[in-house]
Amino acid sequence: KQIDKLVLSKLFTLKYTGFYSYAFSNLSKGLVISQAISNAVFPDLCEKQSNRKLLFHQYIKLQDLVCLINVPVFSLMPFIAIPLYSYIFDSETANLLFLPIIVLSIGFFMNGTVMIPYRIILASGKSSIASKSAFYSMIIGVPVTIILVNIFGLTGAGFGWITYFAVNYVYSIPKVFRDCLYKPTHLFFFHLAKIVLLFVLSYGIALYCIHQFIKFEVITIAIFYLTASIIYVAGFYLIASVEFKQSAKQNLVSFQQMVRKIYVKIE
Repeated sequence: KQIDKLVLSKLFTLKYTGFYSYAFSNLSKGLVISQAISNAVFPDLCEKQSNRKLLFHQYIKLQDLVCLINVPVFSLMPFIAIPLYSYIFDSETANLLFLPIIVLSIGFFMNGTVMIPYRIILASGKSSIASKSAFYSMIIGVPVTIILVNIFGLTGAGFGWITYFAVNYVYSIPKVFRDCLYKPTHLFFFHLAKIVLLFVLSYGIALYCIHQFIKFEVITIAIFYLTASIIYVAGFYLIASVEFKQSAKQNLVSFQQMVRKIYVKIE
């Protein structure tokens, strides 16, 4: 997972490696929520191993929840990258990091999408799937990252980060669905395709409009980002699984009941 920074440190000066590592570190903090969710549900995934139907329903709900959270989280940094890094460094560095940050954000989103499948691998006692995937990622990722960094520089390093999870998609996901969930693999990629399309139609168009036609100003960024978030959340609810919608409604009812109890006690 560190091969992108290792290659950069060998082919570029320390300054550029530092810029990239700083942006990488900032984005990595966006995984905190997804990691907390996946760790919290791990015992429940272990308990449901004996019931394939319940396990798959739990997976669908969790995967929807992680995707619902991760897209807005990792879409934020490309919106604020230019003004933020212009303030921290300078405008030249901010523009240098803009494309790498977009690519890294995609990579971190991909990271989030494999967290729940990874926990299912561990809960199923088939950790060899994860270890073999990591091995293949290293074998493929090292030469690919070297080539990409040589061609695209810092952006190529970001593509190297994506390569790690692309190998996960190709190797691990089919095995998770076939050997752990006992479901067809296309369910994962069909769900992912809907999320990506929704992202492009909301955050993608908004970011493109700001970058091409409008200046990166705080008010403009806030308006476009919030508008894109509303469109994304509304669209997500339309394409979300039945299990996720039912769970969301139940949690909303429980929350309303809790608020009423607190209100009655205060009165």
